[in-house]
Amino acid sequence: MTLPEPDGFAPASEALVADLVPRDETSAKRTLRTVLNLVGGMFLDDHELGHSNLDLVVTRRDTGAAVLRVAAGTPTEASYLIDRVKTDLATKSIEDFLSEWR
Repeated sequence: MTLPEPDGFAPASEALVADLVPRDETSAKRTLRTVLNLVGGMFLDDHELGHSNLDLVVTRRDTGAAVLRVAAGTPTEASYLIDRVKTDLATKSIEDFLSEWR
């Protein structure tokens, strides 16, 4: 049995959306990240030695303005992070979401 939601509750997902977005970076940084990942994969058996070039970006649905941008970390961390943020957007109010993530 599910409990009724309190009057006036609107999940943050009605106004905000989260995505993983490639970060603008120089070719030197992109090359260094690629080399570190290759070395990690070949010698250290660690395929996620370096961070990805992804940022987690939360934007307003109405204007597209970014309200939050954080580095997403390794590909595994990015996957976990986007899942957690989407869950929080669906279950928290805008105020609660922003106070927790900022």
